[in-house]
Amino acid sequence: GCEDIEAEVEEVANGKKSKTGMLLYGPPGNGKTQFIKHLSRKHSLPIYVVYLNPEYNNYDIARMFASIPRRCLVLMEDFDNYFDGRECLMKNDQVKFTFDAFINALDGIHNDYRQVIFAMTANDITKIDESLTKRPSRFKFVREFGPPSDNVRRKILKDEEKIEKTRGLSLDQVFSSLSE
Repeated sequence: GCEDIEAEVEEVANGKKSKTGMLLYGPPGNGKTQFIKHLSRKHSLPIYVVYLNPEYNNYDIARMFASIPRRCLVLMEDFDNYFDGRECLMKNDQVKFTFDAFINALDGIHNDYRQVIFAMTANDITKIDESLTKRPSRFKFVREFGPPSDNVRRKILKDEEKIEKTRGLSLDQVFSSLSE
């Protein structure tokens, strides 16, 4: 369950804590982004999406993070498509920003992040540098979103035969089986 994340997000949204972070990982289609959207709706938090454009330089990264408003949810999707460890994966010789510039911006060098929730998603956790996975000050919660359990599928499908047929499938695939 994610009750601990929900409780922490509520504290930040209500101003009892200044910021928190979650890194959600697992195969595509298992609810990472849906969970983030749920938190946004539940706490009326606007989503501020961070895209890492290869044209950005270190100053652009700093400026983007400095402009993050108070009381919002910052979404960085599919981070494993941008970096493998600290190595940039963007196929552009013109990439002008560094991993360190990203880390410094995330740490609040240019912004004190009042009531900000950082949410990063990845499919492959092994590509995410330990400076993100092992530092609770950056991402307090590092949580796997795997294929749904039998209980979750049972609640969705309510049909024992379909429950057996969907074992090991992603959440999206389980939902699409409803129309079959």
